[in-house]
Amino acid sequence: MATVVIADDLAQVRALLKACLEPSGHTVLVADGGEAALTLCRDHRADLLLIDRSMPDLDGLETVRIFRATHPQAPTRIVLMTGDDIAHAPFEIMRTHSIHRTLRKPFGVSEVRQAIEAELAALHTPSLPTVGMEQQFDANVLEPTRDRPQRLEPSQSH
Repeated sequence: MATVVIADDLAQVRALLKACLEPSGHTVLVADGGEAALTLCRDHRADLLLIDRSMPDLDGLETVRIFRATHPQAPTRIVLMTGDDIAHAPFEIMRTHSIHRTLRKPFGVSEVRQAIEAELAALHTPSLPTVGMEQQFDANVLEPTRDRPQRLEPSQSH
């Protein structure tokens, strides 16, 4: 089973996520902020980090940046949770921070379980970051297909 670190400043969110994970046999470690999450990640090898984007001590993106800088070879999968009005984090932010998926709050138990299982399965199958299930990526160009301009074929000279 996996070791999962949950970082969220809201106790209800931490409790919900812990309740989703523990019955499957995962080791669940909870942190109420970015600093505490970094300490847990330093002391334990996390397979999955579920982290809130907005926390008072250290926001999720800064926490992820520090984690990636101090653990550059860690295969840890990262899911960014956000209550922001955006449905998905911009692809560039996800790619820069090596974030694999976003979950928009409020989320349901089935959505959480599906995202967690997909990310844990991906530990053994490296893949591109996933912005959301409905947005697909072209593996050759590493950008969202719905935003990519049409490719032009090179013209032949006569």
